[in-house]
Amino acid sequence: MREISKLFGIAKSELKHLENISCKQEEEIREIYSYVLSYFGSRESTRDWFKAKNRGLGSVTPLILLKDESGIERIRTSINKLRYGMTS
Repeated sequence: MREISKLFGIAKSELKHLENISCKQEEEIREIYSYVLSYFGSRESTRDWFKAKNRGLGSVTPLILLKDESGIERIRTSINKLRYGMTS
């Protein structure tokens, strides 16, 4: 959890919903972070995006969606829409 906390630049207390994730899920979180980073181009913008409520994701923060595979897929779809000029 420390790695993910560092990656997102936030306190571990903000990641309580991810406390019991598996190693595989942790790897998926790192992968989706890299994918989002490749779109935004900076760690700061990426972190800001993960922490901001997103209408296209049901007015929740992408950070909340990291707890399961379907949430991660919703994040990937949102970034793909942005890449291709659609509304996220």
